[in-house]
Amino acid sequence: CKTKIPQCVNLTIGTFVCMPCSGVLREHSHRLKGIGASSFSQQEVDKMKSFGNNDEVNKIWMARYNPRTERLKQPTNNQ
Repeated sequence: CKTKIPQCVNLTIGTFVCMPCSGVLREHSHRLKGIGASSFSQQEVDKMKSFGNNDEVNKIWMARYNPRTERLKQPTNNQ
């Protein structure tokens, strides 16, 4: 997710995502928490730190994505 102001944390793969992306990820059984209304355990914070940042995580998870053969629809109304 390339949002400038993420509202959620994906604890499964360690990324920050917008609300529309969080809905898609929940459909795939990812564990998500809202940033503003949730509390995080030290274990969750440490896990997020261990993943690095969104760019590092995307290098792994998007490594085989080919924009010429696959569509990746960005959510609408995403700042």
